[in-house]
Amino acid sequence: YDDDGYYKYHVTRHYEPEAYFVAIYNGTKTDDNAEDDELSGNAFGRTNEMIGVVSAQLRRRSPLIAGPSNDGDSSTAAALPSVPLPSPHVYVANMRVDDKMRRKGVGMALLSSAREYANSWSDQMGEEVPVLLSVEGDNFGAIALYERAGFEYLEQNSVFCMMILRH
Repeated sequence: YDDDGYYKYHVTRHYEPEAYFVAIYNGTKTDDNAEDDELSGNAFGRTNEMIGVVSAQLRRRSPLIAGPSNDGDSSTAAALPSVPLPSPHVYVANMRVDDKMRRKGVGMALLSSAREYANSWSDQMGEEVPVLLSVEGDNFGAIALYERAGFEYLEQNSVFCMMILRH
């Protein structure tokens, strides 16, 4: 490894290590909403506890997502089309916000961190690096959050939604 922490040998990496963004509750009310009153004291827990997390990973080369299975089941292929993804992109996964902290801006802040991460890669690489994510088709709260954040659909079916955020 060099002084910057990069692997010295000439190995083409298609995926960078995952970066994790974490939201920590500091005890500050998010607004004048009465719901925040229940978070004062010990209703949520101690301050400085993790209330949200998301992972982001630069992917220089993209696989096809949700393509046909190899088990010979042709109904799976019809229900789950292949979705070509742009290369490169930052893939966002494993987003979780504590139930008591939902609808308080935590999810949007985590997505903003992932967007900034993609922007830093865009600057470094000299090309657009969009943010991609997939979400289960029946996770309506998450889908609404992603739509408010500016994500658009690459694919939407009864099983999942593949969404993209371009700069």
